[in-house]
Amino acid sequence: MKASKLILIGIDSFILDFVETFISKELMPNIKNLMSTGSYGYALPSMPTFTPPNWTTIATGADPSIHGITGWTFDSRKCKAEHLWTAAARAGKKSVLIRYPCGWPSTHKNVLAIGNGSPHHSIGVLEEAVAYTLNRIYRYSGGLHGTFESIPVSFKPAQGWKDLVKSNMPPMESELNIITEEKFKPIKWWILAYASSNKGYDRILVTASKDSLNPVCCLRRGGWSDFIKIKVTLKTEGRPLEGTFKFKLVELDKDLNGFSLFRTQIHSLSDFTDPPQICKELIRNVGPYLDNPSRFCLAHGWYKTYFEELKEHLDWLVRAARYLKEMYSWDLLFTQCQSPDYVKHECWAGIDPSAPGYDPEKESEYWDIISKDYEIIDEFIGRLSQLADEETLMVVVSDHGHLPRIKVVFLANILQDEGLISYDDKGNIDPSSSLIRGFSHDGIFLNTKWRYENGIINSRKDYIELVNQIIDVLLSIKDRDKHVIYLAIKSSEASPLGLDETSGDIIFCPRPGYSIVTKPADKLRMSVKDYIGLPDPEYGMWGGAESIHEGLPSAKTSVGTNMAMFLMAGPNIKEGYRCERPVWLRDIAPTISYLMGMRRPKNANGRIINEIIKN
Repeated sequence: MKASKLILIGIDSFILDFVETFISKELMPNIKNLMSTGSYGYALPSMPTFTPPNWTTIATGADPSIHGITGWTFDSRKCKAEHLWTAAARAGKKSVLIRYPCGWPSTHKNVLAIGNGSPHHSIGVLEEAVAYTLNRIYRYSGGLHGTFESIPVSFKPAQGWKDLVKSNMPPMESELNIITEEKFKPIKWWILAYASSNKGYDRILVTASKDSLNPVCCLRRGGWSDFIKIKVTLKTEGRPLEGTFKFKLVELDKDLNGFSLFRTQIHSLSDFTDPPQICKELIRNVGPYLDNPSRFCLAHGWYKTYFEELKEHLDWLVRAARYLKEMYSWDLLFTQCQSPDYVKHECWAGIDPSAPGYDPEKESEYWDIISKDYEIIDEFIGRLSQLADEETLMVVVSDHGHLPRIKVVFLANILQDEGLISYDDKGNIDPSSSLIRGFSHDGIFLNTKWRYENGIINSRKDYIELVNQIIDVLLSIKDRDKHVIYLAIKSSEASPLGLDETSGDIIFCPRPGYSIVTKPADKLRMSVKDYIGLPDPEYGMWGGAESIHEGLPSAKTSVGTNMAMFLMAGPNIKEGYRCERPVWLRDIAPTISYLMGMRRPKNANGRIINEIIKN
């Protein structure tokens, strides 16, 4: 029997070893059930081993050299390969994409897309989450991961209020700047803290004006508000945009010496679906949407708040999938959750003895955080599984794993001192004198005439000599007795890795646990020897993240791996089978196409995973 339907659940950074460990502790019964009725194993990601390239590889069955997504982009129009849902649409099937990365906008009239799946500042997010605290709390993560900073507030005796609320202690007020981004006109609200009993301050009102009879919300310590509507206005256009958000009162000391108020992201009530009219329908029938739980909470140890927000986010995804099934009878569902990637980036050093900052006395605490995340994901998968029938193919897949961020390699400084790259006064590469023109995630671009109009390398002989020279430099880099670069090859030799000259003239991979810095570090403030330093938020695309996913697809350390995982269950799939060897993520779409009796996506170069198929 061929499968007639598909539910593909993408879980960012899901690691098979972790899943099997938590199954043994009886924390993931739904995944356990799917494994017992299906086939599963490790899957090698494409290079570069991060989010957009690999969710696109999963969806197209093609390597990045074919589909063209090698950077940090979530626009389906940038993809050069056909998606699985477009191939399904050609066969007359209908697909729904709920925050599947790089799936927006829709590629066909039979494809409905909700969100673009970006881990931060995704389409529809007007402002990311923030917190208001008595004392500023700050974490500079840097790189792709941004800054997690609170907005300080200060309380003073309440004055000028209409119908001031009764309080057993003097009511205290503070201004509240709801809007933080410069592109919007500011909005000022008020916080009123008061004591409903003689045990100290225990509640707050949030108001749009000094009128306690018309609060936006009333909160107790640990309580969440309902969704709150707000209109924000762009300074440049003057056009109002309507969005929703929630508050949580995380901390309120009885003497008001401690105060923390969390505000979720503000998400638009429009313009996050394709076709656009689906927005209002979903808001009306499913409810307001929050695209992601906030990494702010993880960065500052507010784990309870983070997991509460995660559960609400996943609940919306399930209810939206159910509603759209009832109303539009989709044949293929694609959805994705980012949370395990967030948690690992923030908590990896707590579980890995090789990571800087590891404390054996706190290891069990951090394993509890990661296991809680996996447990919630398991419930999410179980609820989506209820939408399947006997003709449904269930697929659970991740895009990559994680490795500890042990040290950083100041590659730009090395190449600069070798005379291979030069910078202008502003710290930008100087195209008039630099032999190296730029970097990709895994590659180096030379400043050639045939790639750049104003390039300075015009001899093929000089080019070949320079390529070999740079490869020798890369392979010579050491951290004491350890070689830091595992692989350095010409891009013409990189096709087995799924890469070509579009990713650079030279392709290289660092040793597992080492991240590469491709901008000059003028002030090496940390412990640095021979261009090797300890992790620091100021350096590298991973910033202050405690773990990375960089380098060879098969890279492993004592705890971590770059490898993704996959699981398939349904018609014609072997039951309880664990693959002996890893498959590739590019094999997922061709295998789904075969099991559903469809033609594979036009540009797919992956294979059918025959070893998991019955007969």
